[in-house]
Amino acid sequence: MKKIVLVAFALLGVAAISVAQSLQISYHDNVQSNGAIINIQGDANQVIKAGLHVKNISATQIEVKAKKNHITILPNTENNFCFANYCYPPFVFVSSSSSVLTPSQKDTTFEADYNAGGVTGVTTVQYVFFNVGNPNDSSWVNVNFQGTVGIEDISAVVKIDAFPNPASNNVSFVYSVPSQVESQKIIIRNMLGAIVKTIDLGDKSTGKKQINIEDLKDGIYFYSVLTNNKICQTRKLIIKR
Repeated sequence: MKKIVLVAFALLGVAAISVAQSLQISYHDNVQSNGAIINIQGDANQVIKAGLHVKNISATQIEVKAKKNHITILPNTENNFCFANYCYPPFVFVSSSSSVLTPSQKDTTFEADYNAGGVTGVTTVQYVFFNVGNPNDSSWVNVNFQGTVGIEDISAVVKIDAFPNPASNNVSFVYSVPSQVESQKIIIRNMLGAIVKTIDLGDKSTGKKQINIEDLKDGIYFYSVLTNNKICQTRKLIIKR
């Protein structure tokens, strides 16, 4: 019996090691949790850049590669990335180059470039850093590239709150946007950055909107106000039953 118990504990230990997270992503020196959403705005007629840093937070040396996943891509736009002193064209999704990081060492070579080609709106790309020796040992973030042309930045005056939060069956959003905004919506995204719900607010600049979320699984989501096709005020929503 003791041997069986010891074997069970040993197997649990191996499992814990195999799923341990050894890599940590930061953006502008701010540590990002797995699945975090980073919103970056820029002129749709210029290249919009996102610099990410990855750090080895384990006690052993790790060989790291980078890859991208397309979540939502606007037509006629392109995105590419550079990592470990190599830059890759838009059709390459996994880096052939790698960075060997000792414990606590940080790689600062990664840069994502988004060319909107004059197209306004949001493109979402997921960026993943993974351990070559154990690809399941990875960290990732979702970047929303917002291309704008002549649109005033109203993010500072947009307000939105959700309650209850955590929510179970229904959630209410209280919102306020400038009256000059032509269109406004609330979008809810999952941890992968995919939109799971869109709530049209019509022409009301302030109000409360209640929606049913029984069809969404328990977990962490992110809600945002979308004004003039521009994401503002992204916040976390927890669904728990």
